Amino acid sequence: MVERINQYLDTSFLPGQRFTSPGDFNGQLREWLVKANNRTVRSIQRVGCGW
Repeated sequence: MVERINQYLDTSFLPGQRFTSPGDFNGQLREWLVKANNRTVRSIQRVGCGW
């Protein structure tokens, strides 16, 4: 399961992102996680992935 989460971050969050500091990375990740946790997961037809 951890590898699946890492792959999702690699393919959905990181492409095209630019970070100026570790704090900037954390802030952008926090904002993205709000969106990611509210998406409908097609395979289970439920909202969120439980992060």
